[in-house]
Amino acid sequence: MVSKLTYLWLAALSNIPLPTLAAAQPKVFGLDFTKVKKDVTPTMSNLQRRAGTAGEALYNAQQLQYIANISIGTPPQNLSVQLDTGSSDLWVPYTYSDICARKGCSFWGSFDYHRSETFQSIAEAPDFVIAYGDNSQYGGAYFTDSLSVGEATLGDVVMALVTDSLGVAGIGPEYNNGVMGIGFDIGESEAELSGDQPYAGVVSQLKKSGKINTRSYSLWLNDVDATAGSILFGGVDTSKYTAPLLGLPIVGSNSSDYSKLDRLTVEFTSLSLSDKKGVSKLGSGDFVLPALLDSGTTTTQLQSDLAQAMWDSIGAVVDPGIDKTVPLVACNLSTAQASYIFAFGGDNGPKINVSVSQLVFPLPGVTFKDGTDACSFGIEKSADGTVVLGDTFLRSAYVVYDLDNKQIAMANTNLNGGSPNIQEISGSSIPGVSTVLSSMTLPASLGGATAAITTEIGKQTAEATPTLPTNGRLTLTDLPGKPSFTAQSTKGASPHHNAANNVRPSGDVAFAVFGAVSLLTILSGSFFILRS
Repeated sequence: MVSKLTYLWLAALSNIPLPTLAAAQPKVFGLDFTKVKKDVTPTMSNLQRRAGTAGEALYNAQQLQYIANISIGTPPQNLSVQLDTGSSDLWVPYTYSDICARKGCSFWGSFDYHRSETFQSIAEAPDFVIAYGDNSQYGGAYFTDSLSVGEATLGDVVMALVTDSLGVAGIGPEYNNGVMGIGFDIGESEAELSGDQPYAGVVSQLKKSGKINTRSYSLWLNDVDATAGSILFGGVDTSKYTAPLLGLPIVGSNSSDYSKLDRLTVEFTSLSLSDKKGVSKLGSGDFVLPALLDSGTTTTQLQSDLAQAMWDSIGAVVDPGIDKTVPLVACNLSTAQASYIFAFGGDNGPKINVSVSQLVFPLPGVTFKDGTDACSFGIEKSADGTVVLGDTFLRSAYVVYDLDNKQIAMANTNLNGGSPNIQEISGSSIPGVSTVLSSMTLPASLGGATAAITTEIGKQTAEATPTLPTNGRLTLTDLPGKPSFTAQSTKGASPHHNAANNVRPSGDVAFAVFGAVSLLTILSGSFFILRS
């Protein structure tokens, strides 16, 4: 029997406000990036992964980089590094290195291990060696130290400190940034060079530390003229895409062993042109090609027949006065009501619409023979047949990279986005994914990067650089080609397309503007700074 005193005690308790339990916070964090302008040299416009080296394509004609602000060491030293989904190592320049002594590293920052109380060298580790397709090569040593990225601080992260370089592209310190690869750990340089067990990369360390629940992130670049975009570690923002969000298995990129998943590669299965006349297939129709989704490559690189089909559809020509590999189009075609449809995983897979307006980039001061303003076209022919879907494709897609579940989900981007609706990736599936397709069969006849990998830093190959007349203008010897669709205006992408914003990097040196004495001034584009 309950006593009267007990009733009074319970009644008193009922008037006491109970504490409100806070909902568990999702293990997700994001970084926003801002676009600023950067001029590039023509020798940086056709850079492929270098055969016979552990290398990644990083630069291209319209220079778009995604630069993350990080800090290393105790006390922290601030640096900015390029964010790259196509590689897996994090390396930074050493303050007293060859590269910093010759060109300076004040623009993006450098690391001085003498000033860090938590720096540890890895005596038993091999040398760090990596080479890029512009003949630039970097060497150094592995070390561990603390690393801060956005709101996450990690301890004992394996990184590489670059102490030597050769053939570095560019003429000033704004080219001397490090790289933060966020691909599979097995894609690390040393794992590829020697087959050694890979170390835990940045994304793996984020999961190990409990900052995210799965090794995953989503990338939203927004459109070519936007001033902001974002990467979200551990989650999906449903406001940034247009449904459906469809999943694809990550597949092998090397024809000698498709079971080896070392790159963020999916099956590319058709390419079409959509204009006022309807939809028509380009190239030889349907196919199955491994395609790398790579934020570290600015343009999109396709097999020669597919790239040529796109060039023909838009009337692209090449001119030896600039670079015989760079396709040129009339700038007013950026106003055409036409798009290219990239399809993946077969008939039921994602289909990403890439508007022509996202592929046409101005070349200030350059005109065709008839006076028409000339622009570059963001689709190139791959030197070795490898398909790399770089930023000219990725700006039209919302891409979720799920390394744990070996899946990539894609949807058409929602340009300029909406109110954030963030969902955590916590299990075996990506939130919002309606279907995950099965892998198709990649033909054994496809070429792949099977050449032996070298650890030697070799000799630089010099390339001739075309020059502009003293008035800063160049008239091409060609006329523009005839596209299969029409422009909506006589004017198109202007020299202010991809215009710079007044944004400073994390260093103390403002962005430099160069004189119009070479083609450096006309192959212009943009890159991004990720703000934490």
